[in-house]
Amino acid sequence: MEQQGSPASADMVVIGRIGKPHGVRGEFKVVVHNRGSDLWRSGMSVTWSLAGKPGRTLVLQALRETPKGLLARIDGISDRDEVQRLINGDLAVPRSHLPPTKEGEYYHVDIIGADVFDDASGELLGHVRRISQTNVDLLEIELLEGGEVLVPVVADYVLSIGEAPGRVVIRDLDHWKG
Repeated sequence: MEQQGSPASADMVVIGRIGKPHGVRGEFKVVVHNRGSDLWRSGMSVTWSLAGKPGRTLVLQALRETPKGLLARIDGISDRDEVQRLINGDLAVPRSHLPPTKEGEYYHVDIIGADVFDDASGELLGHVRRISQTNVDLLEIELLEGGEVLVPVVADYVLSIGEAPGRVVIRDLDHWKG
């Protein structure tokens, strides 16, 4: 559901980031990590952070949907140059603002770093380094033996994900190794 990024703190979850400016009056494209999310609304507070810069609270003054995605303005930001300084910054909200997951759903932030185990042997294989989104989520697994492998999150290969905190169970890893 939610995509990659470094949360501002342990109880914060990145839900998007600031994209390119749109026009000259401070509007910008929002890169939304979960297009189906109904979290986005005018007046909401988000925490902006960018590597090496302290986080700061921003209020989304206006949001509008366009055929190409979501556009936003931030309270107190009125020109393109000000937005330019915020580009690529993560936008996070407190975890308490997120709806509970349904069965079979998970938040990416809860899977990144999870231990990956083999179903047949119970052996620890590695850790989830990242999740890529295509038509199906792909777990990028950093293997303990070295290297990495991509495994699609489908029932044939990923037997358990997000059901136990910090634990993913897969089968047939050799099928995905180079």
